[in-house]
Amino acid sequence: MKQIYKPVLEQLKANVPELKWIDLDTDQLSSSQRPKVAFPSALIGIELPGCQSLSDTDQKCNALVTVKLAFDTMGATNSAAEETVQLKSLEVYDIIEKVHNTLQGFETADFEPLSRTRQGKVPSRNGLFQYQIVYSTITE
Repeated sequence: MKQIYKPVLEQLKANVPELKWIDLDTDQLSSSQRPKVAFPSALIGIELPGCQSLSDTDQKCNALVTVKLAFDTMGATNSAAEETVQLKSLEVYDIIEKVHNTLQGFETADFEPLSRTRQGKVPSRNGLFQYQIVYSTITE
């Protein structure tokens, strides 16, 4: 799985300088206490939900790459907030879009182009705005 993780990390690091912390997802955000990461952060998870044997030693695997983004508390986005405050608060969506544009179609010799399968807000117990994007790919 390193052959997927490391290139995805490097791709985000090179193309989304707004991210202050990029790491393997080891459940850093699942605690009710403030996680020890810098914000905004991107945590990368990799799953192999389906594999098929090609030989005794090789398999073709469907892989899911999940990028969980975490942002420090957002400012006001409500209709009563000043437009400049709303725009500043909604900049998180600019970073989300930049992450997606960076990873959609990204490929290496070790895995086929990443293709987004879903994205959305993630519930948070620690007051952070969390959002995840899931990509599928095929690797051997």
